[in-house]
Amino acid sequence: MEVSAWARETNLSYKAARPIWKTGKLSLPAEQLATGITIVERPVQTSNVALYGRVSSLADQSEDLEREMQSLRDYVASHGARLYGKLAARRNRVVRARKVLL
Repeated sequence: MEVSAWARETNLSYKAARPIWKTGKLSLPAEQLATGITIVERPVQTSNVALYGRVSSLADQSEDLEREMQSLRDYVASHGARLYGKLAARRNRVVRARKVLL
C-alpha cells in the first residue's frame, strides 16, 4: 500500500506520515519505487483460534482425546492461524486448560 493509504489507516495526514518514512522511523518495511511512489508492506494478519476437544467417558478414551486435539492443532497450523488456547475435557470434567477461553 502507498504511504498515503497507510497514513489514512493510522489516522495521520500524508504530510505527517512522509517524514516518518523519510527518517526511517516507520514501523513497517517500505521502499520507494523508480516512479517515486513509496510502498509500505502490510503486516500479515493471523487469526486467533481456541481449540476444544471432549470425550464422553474416561475408559480407554484418553488416546482418542489426544488424537482429536492433535488433529485440531494440525488443522489450525495448516491454515496459518495462531493457537490462542486449548481446552480438553473428559465427561463434564475439564482436565487441561492453557488459558481461560472466553
